[in-house]
Amino acid sequence: MTDDATLRDQALAELKQTTVGYRNTHWTVPPAGTHWANALGLLAQIGAAPQPPAPTAGGVGISQLGGTLAGMSHLTDGTYQLVIGDQADAVLLKTLTPPGFAYFNSVDWNGNPQGLLAAIRATGCPAFLDNVDANAPGMLAFIQQLGLRSLGIPAIANAFDYVGGDPNSDNGVRWCAWAAQLAPYVTHTMCEYFQQLAGGPNITQLRTDASYWAGWQRCVAAVRPAHFVGITYGPTANAIYGRASMLLAPGAAAGDVFLGHAWPGQQDPYDPAWTLAAPTNVTVDSAAGTATL
Repeated sequence: MTDDATLRDQALAELKQTTVGYRNTHWTVPPAGTHWANALGLLAQIGAAPQPPAPTAGGVGISQLGGTLAGMSHLTDGTYQLVIGDQADAVLLKTLTPPGFAYFNSVDWNGNPQGLLAAIRATGCPAFLDNVDANAPGMLAFIQQLGLRSLGIPAIANAFDYVGGDPNSDNGVRWCAWAAQLAPYVTHTMCEYFQQLAGGPNITQLRTDASYWAGWQRCVAAVRPAHFVGITYGPTANAIYGRASMLLAPGAAAGDVFLGHAWPGQQDPYDPAWTLAAPTNVTVDSAAGTATL
C-alpha cells in the first residue's frame, strides 16, 4: 500500500506538469487522464480507509482435549491441516497425514527437558506443548533445551503471557514479544482465544474494540519463522470471525492454521461455513464482531 507521503509526492509531480488552469477554455472539470485529474485522484487517496490485504492461504485444524478424536468427522479427508489430541489418542494421531500432535502440559515438565523429550518420542507423534507461560521461572530455557525444532520434531507452543494490570497484556504486545522468543525453537506457536476476551465473564466473547483487534492481528506475523496457530472458542459465527481475522492479518502466510473450537464440551467443530478450503470474500467488522468467508 502506498503511504501518504508518497501519494503527496506523486500528486505534486503531476501538478508540476500542468500547462493549463484547473478550469480553462477546454474544460470546466478536468477529464480523466489529465495531470489535474491524476493529481486529484492521488490526493483523494490520502487518509482514505486502508483496504485489507488479499486473503493469504491458511488451513484449518481441530483440537480435542479431555475427550477422544474418534467421534470427530473429517479427520482423514483432507479437511484438517493440523490435528491435536490427548496422548491416549496417539495410535489414531499416528495414522493421520501428517501425524497429529499429542498433548503435553509444559508446566508439569518444566526443568526436565530430557524427560519430556523421552515421553514425546514414546508417543511417536509431534508435540503440543500447553501452558508455555512466559512468567513461569525458566520456561524459555526449558523450551530452548528441549530443542524440538532442531531435532526435526514438529511442535506447537501454546504461548501465554499475562500480567494483571499491564495494558500490554490486553493489546497483544506482551504476547507478540514472547512468541518471537519462542519462534526459533518450535514449528508452530498457538494464540489461544485468538480475538477473544480470555478469562472474561464469557470465554466465547469476541474482541469488538477495533484497537485491540488490530493489536492482536500482529500476533500472526510475530511467530516467524514458526507457523501461526489461532484458536477461537464458541459457535460457528465465532469460528468465521477468528479465521477471517487470521486470513486478513498482516504477514499471514501459507502454513498458518486456524482452529474453530465448538463450545461447550467436546463437540465436533466441523462446519463448512468456516472450513472452506480457499475463502475468497473475506471481511471483518471488528466493531460488530462479525465476518464473512
